Amino acid sequence: MTDVNAGPDRKIRFLALTIFMLYLQHMTGNGSQHDKLRRDIADIGGQCLGRATRQTANRLTRHYNRYLAPYGLEVTQFTVLCAIALDAAPSASALAAVIGIERSTLNRNLKPLESAGLISRTAGHGRTVRYCLSDKGLALLARAHPAWRKAQDALTQHLPPSDPEALHDALKRVRRAVKAASADGQHAEPDVNLPTTDDT
Repeated sequence: MTDVNAGPDRKIRFLALTIFMLYLQHMTGNGSQHDKLRRDIADIGGQCLGRATRQTANRLTRHYNRYLAPYGLEVTQFTVLCAIALDAAPSASALAAVIGIERSTLNRNLKPLESAGLISRTAGHGRTVRYCLSDKGLALLARAHPAWRKAQDALTQHLPPSDPEALHDALKRVRRAVKAASADGQHAEPDVNLPTTDDT
């Protein structure tokens, strides 16, 4: 006896099998894409200059901060005081550019320094504001400088004599590469170094 439903059942099974195979092919393809994406992302860890410099900067900041903490300063604030003491910038914007930080970061560091009486502001050209070091600020900077030197020496003693200068040169090349790669390079921060604090 012939099963009248056999034909339609085979067609349904064939269609279901076809759909299942297409689904497996789709999932396998996605899996391959996901695996490639994961490999690409993993490569970022070893290649990304931004990640490497940020990790280094964070560790350097913590290192210097430990030495400057007894004087109530962080390394960014110490650098700001040095730049102001050198009269290196005619305005707050220029000061931020010379130090190499954002204007908002500069403002966050200026406020506690000004509140502590370490710096004062005066009128600059036009509507600009110029910051000056007070006698109290100069005295604190003089006391904190040996601590900065100890922090610096603690690092350099673990480096070959030629490494600090080579590192400075390499970092300058990175800054110049960033400036060249920027689509808005004409507005990039100037590559200016502070005579006494660029070692940080």
